[in-house]
Amino acid sequence: YEEYVTSSAYSHIKALAIDNAGSMVWSPTTTLMAGRTTSKVHNVISGLYNDQLIAVWEEGAATDDIYMQNIFTDGSLGIPPISDDATLSDLTINGTTVDGFNPTVYSYNVPIPTGDPLPITGATASFPLATVAITQTPAVPGTSSVLVTAEDGTTQLTYTINFYVASADALLSDLTVDGITIPGFDPNVFTYDYPVPTGDPIPMVGATPSDPQAEVIITQAIDLPGSATVLVTAEDGTTNNTYTVNYLYTPGTDATLADLLVGGVTVQGFDPMVFEYSYAVIYNNPAPYVQGIPNDPLATVDDTQCLNIPGDAILVVTAEDGITVLTYTVHFYYLGYNATLSDLTVDGVTIPGFDPNITVYQYMVDNAAPVPVVDGTTTDPLAEITITQAPMVPGIATLHVVAEDGVNELTYTVTFFVVGTDATLADLTTDGVTVAGFDPLVDYYEVDVYEGEPIPVIDGTTSDPLATKAVTQATAVPGEGTVLVTAQDGTTQKTYTVHFNLITGIYDEAESQISIYPNPVTERLMVSGLTGTAHLRIVNLVGDQVFFGEVANNQEIILNSLKEGLYFGKIQQQNGTNTTVKFIKK
Repeated sequence: YEEYVTSSAYSHIKALAIDNAGSMVWSPTTTLMAGRTTSKVHNVISGLYNDQLIAVWEEGAATDDIYMQNIFTDGSLGIPPISDDATLSDLTINGTTVDGFNPTVYSYNVPIPTGDPLPITGATASFPLATVAITQTPAVPGTSSVLVTAEDGTTQLTYTINFYVASADALLSDLTVDGITIPGFDPNVFTYDYPVPTGDPIPMVGATPSDPQAEVIITQAIDLPGSATVLVTAEDGTTNNTYTVNYLYTPGTDATLADLLVGGVTVQGFDPMVFEYSYAVIYNNPAPYVQGIPNDPLATVDDTQCLNIPGDAILVVTAEDGITVLTYTVHFYYLGYNATLSDLTVDGVTIPGFDPNITVYQYMVDNAAPVPVVDGTTTDPLAEITITQAPMVPGIATLHVVAEDGVNELTYTVTFFVVGTDATLADLTTDGVTVAGFDPLVDYYEVDVYEGEPIPVIDGTTSDPLATKAVTQATAVPGEGTVLVTAQDGTTQKTYTVHFNLITGIYDEAESQISIYPNPVTERLMVSGLTGTAHLRIVNLVGDQVFFGEVANNQEIILNSLKEGLYFGKIQQQNGTNTTVKFIKK
């Protein structure tokens, strides 16, 4: 700004506003100030920064000075920090980011193929106001450097790229089959024949380049006989050689099975040279899955599973030669025994809704004693039943039925219970927090709500999970919310009431002995004017609580986690006095 005063002129203020993109928001304006009777000249040059307003004013007599303050849109004062970031966000060669680039790594080695033009180094600073000076390499081998100077003009970092001539070595130093160097290996011999014994799996080729910077691509064989190839590309990206391993192989003729599994278990009496088997299945069960394991891993097994009983599962084994074939058959049949009940009684009376195919029942009794007695009758007289009576009510009685075959079984359960009359709450909350002094047997509570806060939301958890609740929220403060609990019996009820009291009284710091300082606050806040310990609750503009705790006079409170903005500190002293103080978090 500038200000000029003479005995016959008025003072003038000129100010500029700059947005966060660095563009001028409004043109220079002239603001009329107080007249002067003495000459006075002020010439001040003030740096302008993005998102900043320069405010200028004067106070007092004509001889008093003029004040200027930089004010930022976030409410902070003073000159913003100057960046000391001298890192790069990108480092390129011929427009492509250097392989493995990291802003904290300052030296790189890059190969250049013979005959390629000189590489061009490019760079982008992490901070837009940092400066970048690039020195290109004059030759290959050679070095390019990037000097980055931060906005502060002092902090500097240098990134270096060392260029060297890329190797043209595309030979192997080793060629292996299943981890062992292939017989007769020579780096300058590119074709090999390798015999594979009958029945062996396809071997795996491995390769080691003479130059660690060369690229190796291995294509394994997928059939026997077949070939595997190794393509070696030199570091220069142009020179390459291909090594080939041809597998010599005679396919096997073994079409026998090493194992025949029914339901994951070897079929009884299995013999590779026995081709037909019988297998009993429990009545109404599906036929188990049949699986054959060939003696020769390279033989194939085609299976046709049994879909209906009686019926057959058929496995056709074809040897590796594709000609030799053997067929194994498993014949399935039912044992056909029954493990259901024809009747299930409680104290001699058939249980309501009994069905032989339903095994779980719920039975309600009026009293816990005496404990009812269960009994059952098997559909198959030859089946066995084991009954375990309920020891008490509530409790469970079981009837375990095993079919004649000793395999097929069913367990019937009867759960006894008494109708619940519990209509109490296990918890009563406002805005998710248990009401102070909550007791399941106390059904009336009062909760204080400060003026300007939203209406709290009440909820409750029933002591008996089978009880139901109906919540009626308060519609105003002062006002009441209720939770009506109905016990499982549908008759017993209990109503819990929460009455909300409206607490008023917001005082400015100038009208109360209690104050919050510093204000604005950055990290630590203190409360002064307290006569003892007090409860401090901090809420934001929409009434959300962001802090609650007990504080003493001038005790530091850490508020690092709060976002910038306007907050209310609600202070309740031991004598019951409530005070609310506004403050700004920077």
